[in-house]
Amino acid sequence: MSIRRPYKMVLFVILNVALLWVVKKWHSEEQKLEGIHSIALDFEERLRARDTSLKEIEDYNAKHVQTINAPDAIFLRPGNVWLESNANFTSSSTSCYTQNLQHRLPKVIGIGIKKCGTGGVIRFLDHHPLVRLPPKNEVFFFTGKNKIDLNVYRKKMPLTNERQVAMEKTPVYFAFSPENNPERIKSSILDVKLILIVCDPTTRAFSEYVHERARYKLYHGPMMAKYNTFESFVDENLPQFQSKIEEWLNSSQSHSDLREKIINMARTDFKATILSNGIYSAHIQRWRNCFNETTLKIIDGNRFLDDPGSIIEELQDFIGIPKVLLREDFVRHPVTKFFCYRRFTEQNFKNNVTEQNNDKELIKKLQCLPKLKGRTRNGKQNAKDQTLEKLRAFYHPFNQQFFKDIKESFNWSQPRHT
Repeated sequence: MSIRRPYKMVLFVILNVALLWVVKKWHSEEQKLEGIHSIALDFEERLRARDTSLKEIEDYNAKHVQTINAPDAIFLRPGNVWLESNANFTSSSTSCYTQNLQHRLPKVIGIGIKKCGTGGVIRFLDHHPLVRLPPKNEVFFFTGKNKIDLNVYRKKMPLTNERQVAMEKTPVYFAFSPENNPERIKSSILDVKLILIVCDPTTRAFSEYVHERARYKLYHGPMMAKYNTFESFVDENLPQFQSKIEEWLNSSQSHSDLREKIINMARTDFKATILSNGIYSAHIQRWRNCFNETTLKIIDGNRFLDDPGSIIEELQDFIGIPKVLLREDFVRHPVTKFFCYRRFTEQNFKNNVTEQNNDKELIKKLQCLPKLKGRTRNGKQNAKDQTLEKLRAFYHPFNQQFFKDIKESFNWSQPRHT
């Protein structure tokens, strides 16, 4: 009896443990199924909301925007050059929306910063039926000191109806002259909203260097002629630039003075802007003095690279347009691994695994950014760690000041020793 009793107790414990494991496993599977079901329901609701918005936009156009005929070969959406010069054209063929379209001032402007993803953000937003871009995305209207002629500015914008949003981007607005650009923009377009995309200034500097070298190879300008490598550019220019910055900071306690010095330097030494464009703290206050969180949206460009769909959803809310571009619409290209746009549907959701495994079929349906985008992120061009570390150390205090100014921190690279 003394031998059997421990045996029964051990067997009882084992059976209870096994039963508890089975119950826990069953509960875990139930939760997983509930989670999958919840995701599916959430996605279906998001799709229905988008379909409702798209139908409402279509109904508005049918009711308020009349059509005329245009040749099949040149049918383009509103805002194209042909429509602007042939608004009264009539012929038998495909119809185009024209009535109620006019040149309006932009409601949204991308003000920078160079090489941080402004172009990518604007191009993805361009898939929205209520967003319209000018023929030349970068207008440069507020870069000069001449008297502002808003009629000239309007003519640079695409044709839009009352509900559409004209949008332009000129990344040099943020860090270049004239200094009073925030005041000029605000007084010119009272209800305008600005998008500022910043990114890790170390990788940004490398990206702009590669961009300028590519321009040199095309146009043979003298500025970048002798800098065959990023290392040679940094080794020659960073010490001089850093010395100037330290001198300016020692002579003044104001970031506005530093901004003025940087802007003046850019007029005579443009190559130095490859480095100075990453000092966001020198410029942010002049914009925040005129625009608040409801009119100035600051985006982390590094996050945009990793999760563009969430950024695009946030921007639709910020602009005030229906959310018809969903995070599920943005998928990685099977070859390049960069994100592309493809409208996601309930059918896609059901067949997602099959389609993702069929790369050729998926690629045919993707709308990607131009191949020139991501030149420094495709692994074909790299900078040496030692050079990047010099830049991280240089930018670190300015990054910390910038985070303090905007009351938000981004996950950018840190120097090994701070």
